[in-house]
Amino acid sequence: MQALNDIIIGKSGVAQIIKLGELNITSGKICACDPLIESYFTGFEQEVKPGKYPVELYLEEDTDLVGMAVVWFERTTNISEWKMATVPGETISDEDLEEGYILGFPVESGLACFMDPQGSAEFLKLEDQAGEGEEASESVFLGPLLDENGGDWALAPLPGGHNIAAFSSGYGDGNYACYWGLDENGKVCALAMDLDVFFTEEEL
Repeated sequence: MQALNDIIIGKSGVAQIIKLGELNITSGKICACDPLIESYFTGFEQEVKPGKYPVELYLEEDTDLVGMAVVWFERTTNISEWKMATVPGETISDEDLEEGYILGFPVESGLACFMDPQGSAEFLKLEDQAGEGEEASESVFLGPLLDENGGDWALAPLPGGHNIAAFSSGYGDGNYACYWGLDENGKVCALAMDLDVFFTEEEL
């Protein structure tokens, strides 16, 4: 996983880092998903202390695409391990990891996001209201907010003190994994979403 450190800590191949703002985590759980695929609103098994945490987007130098999204729980340059994030019931062996297998989430709308699962119900209500109940292939609620930033990212407030950090998913649709960044004591310092722009899974 040295490649993740090269990008996130060493800034290798990074054109710009967008400071999106703070993600509000009230339940201690985080989900990473396509905001239009409700079945993936389940939070990761690993929990964090409730609080507000900065989200950064790493733009790749050759394409200016969002190639990496990171939630920082503790800012550090000493991340010694990146561990694949899993939801309850998922397991992955060291052998599968060595072969490049990932446990990720599908994207079909060209968008990925971080949010607290407790805020997902509020997001769905707003999405339904904005779309007047019609099923859509793009987020109707997030659309105008994304357009303010060239259609690439938005930090949108939700009722109940929640919010959602949404951003374009690299080259578009695909299957993407997240990784917990741990320090030498095993403390969770970051959550990184790899959008397959900086390198392929085989290069991890």
